[in-house]
Amino acid sequence: MEGIVNSYSEQKGFGFITQDDDRELSFYRSSIQMDGYKRLNGGDRVRFDVAETIGGPEAKNIRKLDSSKTGMH
Repeated sequence: MEGIVNSYSEQKGFGFITQDDDRELSFYRSSIQMDGYKRLNGGDRVRFDVAETIGGPEAKNIRKLDSSKTGMH
């Protein structure tokens, strides 16, 4: 799946992604797959898996997409 990061709180380690079909998913810092400091910003385009959890669907295995490949700047 792909979508856009709506918001992310570094202090809480928690955020939201809007999928391309307009559904919103929550995610945790531990689900961000990147080297170094794990940080996403609102507006970042990401690819991810969806996992069903007790609290509802969550984004997992989140990878930030290169903006030059998505046409976004």
